[in-house]
Amino acid sequence: MIENSDTLRDAVRFVVAAWPSRAPEEKERFETMWLDDTRHPDEQRKKQWRRMPSKATETCATEHKMGSK
Repeated sequence: MIENSDTLRDAVRFVVAAWPSRAPEEKERFETMWLDDTRHPDEQRKKQWRRMPSKATETCATEHKMGSK
């Protein structure tokens, strides 16, 4: 679980940079993994995992805004 905001930001930057060069099968595997919360043993961890996409989106939006200035 990525709990540190700097680590999350770096992970999002990597995914955004690498995404265009990924094969469709790789993208599908990543998206499937991203949406799969069944590997988390309890509801608290599942809730944290479900919040990750919105945190990542927020991080991307912030990074984009900062880069546009």
